[in-house]
Amino acid sequence: MNFPNNEELEKLRAKYPKGTKIRLIHMNDPRPFLLERLGRLL
Repeated sequence: MNFPNNEELEKLRAKYPKGTKIRLIHMNDPRPFLLERLGRLL
């Protein structure tokens, strides 16, 4: 699994601040959550 470096994390945090609504549309995992689930960033 690739993790973003600190610079990439800061860009993502600026683009998606706390409280941003997100939707899961794809997950590469043998036991994924249900697709199209809604959530908020903490």
